Amino acid sequence: MEEAHPECSPAWIPRRRFTIDDFEIGCPLGKGKFGNVYRARHFIVALKVLFQSRIEKEGLGHQLRGETEIQAHLQHHNILRLYNCFHDARRVYLILEYAPRGKLYKELQKSHVFDKLCTATVMEELADALTYCHDKKVIHRDIKPENLVLGLMGEVKMADFGWSVHIPSLRRKTMCGTLDYLPLEMIEGKTYNEKVDLWCLGVLCYELLVGNPPFESASHSETYRRILKEVTHGGVAGRSGEVTFEGNSVAAACHGLRRRRKRRLLRDPTMSTPNTSSVDTPLPGNGPSTPSSSPGGKEDGPEPCPGGADPDVPSTDGADSASVVVILDTAEEPERKRKKGPAPKMLGDELCQVCGDTASGFHYNVLSCEGCKGFFRRSVIRGGAGRYACRGGGTCQMDAFMRRKCQQCRLRKCKEAGMREQCVLSKEQIRKKKIRKQQQQQQQQQSSPMGLGVSSSSPASGPGASPGGSDGGGQGSGEGEGVQLTAAQELMIQQLVAAQLQCNKRSFSDQPKVTPWPLGADPQSRDARQQRFAHFTELAIISVQEIVDFAKQVPGFLQLGREDQIALLKASTIEIMLLETARRYNHETECITFLKDFTYSKDDFHRAGLQVEFINPIFEFSRAMRRLGLDDAEYALLIAINIFSADRPNVQEPSRVEALQQPYVDALLSYTRIKRPQDQLRFPRMLMKLVSLRTLSSVHSEQVFALRLQDKKLPPLLSEIWDVHE
Repeated sequence: MEEAHPECSPAWIPRRRFTIDDFEIGCPLGKGKFGNVYRARHFIVALKVLFQSRIEKEGLGHQLRGETEIQAHLQHHNILRLYNCFHDARRVYLILEYAPRGKLYKELQKSHVFDKLCTATVMEELADALTYCHDKKVIHRDIKPENLVLGLMGEVKMADFGWSVHIPSLRRKTMCGTLDYLPLEMIEGKTYNEKVDLWCLGVLCYELLVGNPPFESASHSETYRRILKEVTHGGVAGRSGEVTFEGNSVAAACHGLRRRRKRRLLRDPTMSTPNTSSVDTPLPGNGPSTPSSSPGGKEDGPEPCPGGADPDVPSTDGADSASVVVILDTAEEPERKRKKGPAPKMLGDELCQVCGDTASGFHYNVLSCEGCKGFFRRSVIRGGAGRYACRGGGTCQMDAFMRRKCQQCRLRKCKEAGMREQCVLSKEQIRKKKIRKQQQQQQQQQSSPMGLGVSSSSPASGPGASPGGSDGGGQGSGEGEGVQLTAAQELMIQQLVAAQLQCNKRSFSDQPKVTPWPLGADPQSRDARQQRFAHFTELAIISVQEIVDFAKQVPGFLQLGREDQIALLKASTIEIMLLETARRYNHETECITFLKDFTYSKDDFHRAGLQVEFINPIFEFSRAMRRLGLDDAEYALLIAINIFSADRPNVQEPSRVEALQQPYVDALLSYTRIKRPQDQLRFPRMLMKLVSLRTLSSVHSEQVFALRLQDKKLPPLLSEIWDVHE
């Protein structure tokens, strides 16, 4: 093995020769022409794996050496770090800084366009990074959303220095980069310098604000023609916006943004982005603008940048300042269309972790193809493990060819990759599941009051079923007669149910990122215990993010001050997680299912490091909630009531919080009286469960303290939300 640039490694990565055995390879993060990128442990990094045969075939060995040499010596907080590199006989491995929030391109896909404050923040960070690069005599030459990633706090980082070059003169003639971002000098074959990066910065600014590049066309020749024609005639003429470039340096373009407050993109999940169009916030150098009359609602997807307009941002009116100015016609806002590219849930080119074929999804706890999914299911149901035999002594290397030749090694590889037998349903379980689904569809058509169309979460939640398996205590239905939901209450419930479904769908896309549950290894080994604990903490992080996203969509939550938002979220997060846990409880198997495919028993919770004193109350609470037979609307209202609890610590305006809670209490009361008019005790039973949650929350605090005594360190997000101070 060969080591490169050890002086660039951080303190937590030892300075020594690395091998692939030093890392635990996780889920794939992306795929390129010459290799793949994976998340790796025990050092939390992104491992870029390049195939030497492909590099030699294209004759790009010199370019790869230049890329690693340049990126390893660039140390800037807005540039993705290259810590080290090594190689073996077939592959080259680059140890890169891990960017947890993924590519900026994905965020642009979700929101279609960014508001001006968010775009200005991105521009300021990139301008700072480019100034640093140009001072080091480095030209990037390929700035675009696909080559920008987001760090833990949402900061933008430049990545992929494959086309970068380091020369003292900063003058080149090579034509390279991305078609829509090509500057005029490259198309004309002229000598260019570092200002081509400034051109790409301006094109990126336009794309973030409008949703597509300014010169995007159906063909290469048409794109060239538009760049030559429209730039030569000054700006993007004949469009709803105009792009102009002034000044001579990135440092000048960055002027006026330096004193902007240092909030980063997506830094604080409790803050919201005002629903304004892209012309509502003044951009530095563009002067004040009149708010647009167009609606400000955005399509589904997380808001790209917290906060609204910054009144302290100075303008760049000086003669020496450079600016990237985007002038939009307020009478005709450009059409927001989705960028072409991979779907947000999957990249579309993930590989099966068993055989290396194209993966179709996350099956039985592992990203795998349809063939391996069906093979594992058949092997478990039919008991194939005892019938398979390997002619090669159990050492076959599994790929798309060998998977048909050796079933024993294929099954072994499935288990090593993390496939779990308990995730496979038996024929009887499948039959019962179909029956339950049919019952739920019938109840959805019959039992939803006022046509809300909410689905029940269990067979016991139909109109004829009584909570707790009783007859409702013999209560009459007289008090429920004549009760109706108001139009505002109907709309409120519809919004809550839709928000929950939307947040759940986003969580499903994070399944491949979760550390696999260890199978086949010694259950008492240190590595297995750490992997199980990491698996549970990563599931908890996904749940916290889902809760924060849902809270931001609850009507009234964003009206509160920032301090109250944080206080309410910190206090209610664990209680909402317990409610969601009870919602996913399966009384037949005595298991709890997360993210569709992750199923856990009491023993699994205990193996992950949780105490029995905390596990048993969770399952008891889940059984009690199931006896109530709540549907999606009732769960959503209970969660909203739990969020707006005025007696939480550090709440600044308790009276305002209580006033926001009251409409949800009234809606839940009316809803339960309509759905179960014969059970007048149903509503107080539901509210009493909120009291039980307070008790469970205190038990959870003891569990967190016990984890600290065991030297099990929680991730930063969980430590912050649960006030764990190391």
